[in-house]
Amino acid sequence: MKSIEETIKGRRSVRKYKPDPVKDETILDLLELATYAPSAGLAFGKEHPWSFVVIKDKVMLNRLSDVAKAYTLKFIENVPAFDWFRPSCQDPHYHLYYHAPALVMILGEKGSPISLIDCVLAAENFMLAAHAQGLGTCWVEWTKQAAQDKALMAELGIPEGLVIHASIVLGYPDEIPAAPERRPPHVIKWAR
Repeated sequence: MKSIEETIKGRRSVRKYKPDPVKDETILDLLELATYAPSAGLAFGKEHPWSFVVIKDKVMLNRLSDVAKAYTLKFIENVPAFDWFRPSCQDPHYHLYYHAPALVMILGEKGSPISLIDCVLAAENFMLAAHAQGLGTCWVEWTKQAAQDKALMAELGIPEGLVIHASIVLGYPDEIPAAPERRPPHVIKWAR
């Protein structure tokens, strides 16, 4: 078992996966660990401050990738700072989910000021737990663009009152990127 320091320092955003499926039991274990994240929602009585959608179906993953890319292109038209991503979205061979065998979406209550924070904390637990078990993950922010396709969201069982706060691909890494350089913490002030 890796130490918490090894787990945190060793986790990477994996963008190349083996085709091997991840067992449902493994995903359920990771989801349970995700729910041990700190939560203001739980503190204020929410029974489920987060909900999950797990997609392992390749046809659905391909479709979701295509839909998200199409809506991302529309988004880029209004936010030119992201124009660097246009070639990837226009490339029919580019797969938004890197052909990973699973995608996990973490959903929270629409309009809640604490929902995003709760779900992001759960996502971090999920990603660290996956790494500790030899799995790779990568956060794919662009999935949120696909939420504009209401019919697809309904097909995925996502009710109107929930929004996608995190979208994480999951699988066995085929390639693990090198660690990016980390600088010491930038402490503005330390009042002692």
